[in-house]
Amino acid sequence: MCSNGVYQLKNILLRYSETGHSSRNVRFFLRYLLPEYKEENKHLNFEIHHEQYEEPKVIFEYINNTKYEISLKDIKSKHIVDIINLYKDSAGNNDYLKHGGPKVYSNRRSIQVKNKLK
Repeated sequence: MCSNGVYQLKNILLRYSETGHSSRNVRFFLRYLLPEYKEENKHLNFEIHHEQYEEPKVIFEYINNTKYEISLKDIKSKHIVDIINLYKDSAGNNDYLKHGGPKVYSNRRSIQVKNKLK
């Protein structure tokens, strides 16, 4: 989010494992999707750290020194882009919001059914 011409998101730190099974989608994101994403968002600063056998996570740091840590364990690479876009478009400190967190992704179908009016 840009407020008065200043982007609020200062730094994105990606931590992943090169051999861990839960990091396979993060590795795909880093190899194939991140270069293009960096071209589109040159104002974002990405730091990538390799940690052996650790669960993948991303840490967002804003200019007001708030930090958000999100686990990327078994999340598909296209959803990683959605998560980064969500926090990129946030202004930081959204703890007071009732629904201020990221979307929930699941492989299971929802049990909710739309009501059809006749």
